[in-house]
Amino acid sequence: MHPFMKNVQRRLVELDQGNPWLSRQTGISDNTIRGWMNSDNPPKLDPAAKIAAALGTTIDALMSGQDSTPRLQIERDALRELVDILEPLQDSTLYEIKGSLRALGYVAPARPAALGQIQPQKGAAVG
Repeated sequence: MHPFMKNVQRRLVELDQGNPWLSRQTGISDNTIRGWMNSDNPPKLDPAAKIAAALGTTIDALMSGQDSTPRLQIERDALRELVDILEPLQDSTLYEIKGSLRALGYVAPARPAALGQIQPQKGAAVG
């Protein structure tokens, strides 16, 4: 088995999933995935990218066997926790937090205008 697929198998175990799940997530047939598991050749780039995305990691991580807990997943988990904390807060409180973060030197990266910006509600105090 190619190291890429060994690492796919390892990641599936970490996620408590199997080949049928991976097949459903990627649209790649279970037979094809099993074929790669029994081969010394890794999948080509497009299916490898689909596999990595389904597993929440990168092609590089699957090729090298490192980074079994993907940084992106950790960052998203942390973001979800922050959203859970911030979501119930009033706009005025969010603006105070935003001001405090800027005072500490944290500046949000530019975002496309289509995503929008948080705007104060009419009548809300801005801190």
